[in-house]
Amino acid sequence: MLAPAPPVGERRGDPPANTTNRAWIVAGTQAPVCQACHNIFDSIGFGLGYFDALGRFSTTEHGLPVDPSGTLLGMPFVDHLGLAALLANTRKAQDCFAQQWLTYAVGRNLGDADGPSLAAVQARFAATSQDIPSLIAAVAGSAAFLAP
Repeated sequence: MLAPAPPVGERRGDPPANTTNRAWIVAGTQAPVCQACHNIFDSIGFGLGYFDALGRFSTTEHGLPVDPSGTLLGMPFVDHLGLAALLANTRKAQDCFAQQWLTYAVGRNLGDADGPSLAAVQARFAATSQDIPSLIAAVAGSAAFLAP
């Protein structure tokens, strides 16, 4: 059984050895002031629950099973693979992916003048059902990439 959560803002350190990170976070964020934000982002973190802070995979914590399920955008997922699938199928994530490729390719942060290039790269990526070779071709052919 978990001890009662400390007052908001007083929680420090790692969860006790008799619980999982998820149970510890849920127990410590029940206050309405906490839930205003935690309802938004906890599911993403829970979806990565099979991975520790160093990225090591495990289905247990302290001998207890990890529950990596959650809900994102009103759609449930069962683990990190389901979370990734949900994200990969959103236009916002696809646009962000294309933007990161263009940013990396030009070697600088994108500015206002790069807006048309970014829009064209994002549109091509969407039109090709997120085909990576087509994304690379769109980036390489963009004015932002070709400009000195």
